Amino acid sequence: MKKVGLSSFVLFALIFSLTFSVAWAKELTFLTVGYSGELLNYLRNEVVPEFKDKYGVDVVML
Repeated sequence: MKKVGLSSFVLFALIFSLTFSVAWAKELTFLTVGYSGELLNYLRNEVVPEFKDKYGVDVVML
């Protein structure tokens, strides 16, 4: 029973720390290898600007 409690605590701590590190990020790098040109255009023109407006994070697509 103790292992389950410890595992749950470690998982919670990891999620908590990742949430704050993403919240403080100023730039997000997104690897787009193998995506079609149509999907890349959609991401650049529709998704990335909306994400930037909503979260205030610049997205770099590689």
